Amino acid sequence: DRAKAKKLGIAIKDKKDAEIYCKSGTWKNFHADGGVVVHRKNEYIIVGIVEHAQGGEGLSELVVLVDDLMEKMK
Repeated sequence: DRAKAKKLGIAIKDKKDAEIYCKSGTWKNFHADGGVVVHRKNEYIIVGIVEHAQGGEGLSELVVLVDDLMEKMK
């Protein structure tokens, strides 16, 4: 359910035909996000761990860039 998706799912919400199943977590200044992305004919897993106060925001932006790259690699 898109409404329940956090972090990575929110970042890819503008791509209406994309689905993401994600899990995220934090510990101290570390942030981890991971997800399975299904978008058109691409299916892939993306995982990131960052030590930064706003790490989750950067990982959210990263998933959009990775998805754009995956589309170009067809």
